[in-house]
Amino acid sequence: MINFKSCLHLNYPQKISSAKTSLKQISRCFSAKNGYPFPQGSVICDYGGGAYDLNIEEMARRGCVLLVIDPFNRSKQYNESNLEWLSLNPPNYVTCNNVLNVIEEDDALMNCINNVACLAQRGTAIFTIHDGDRDGRSRETPRGYQRHQPLAYYTDILKKCGVFNKVFTKNGMIICQLTHA
Repeated sequence: MINFKSCLHLNYPQKISSAKTSLKQISRCFSAKNGYPFPQGSVICDYGGGAYDLNIEEMARRGCVLLVIDPFNRSKQYNESNLEWLSLNPPNYVTCNNVLNVIEEDDALMNCINNVACLAQRGTAIFTIHDGDRDGRSRETPRGYQRHQPLAYYTDILKKCGVFNKVFTKNGMIICQLTHA
């Protein structure tokens, strides 16, 4: 049993909430066409997984279990229930889809990365990014905040943060493995 509550900080403040950035769509890493090749039977935790269940339903069709942890779009009870289940059934994969790019503060960004690492103690972390217009001019948007940075920007952060020992990109996704995994 893993006590995720000892290393997770779900209520980290953000100046601009990312709640409205949740979109009703299948995330890139869960796409049957170009997504990550999750083996049947995988347990996946989607950190920052949003308000909708399309990804959960898609992965169930593919024979996987997907649980969402999202402090901005899911209730405290929902998150705690999923954490309890995951503590008994640790995830093989932890995904974080289009979350890093909607966080303004660098310390909140690092908190998100650390939360993903906490959940991925026995598996692989997969990040996807919406790079906006890639002009590098971070700014507030009607839905929240957008960094407008290319994939390489986030890959560099994940390589330098000291949490992961292996970081590489594949098919527009950043794949990370933990130092202590």
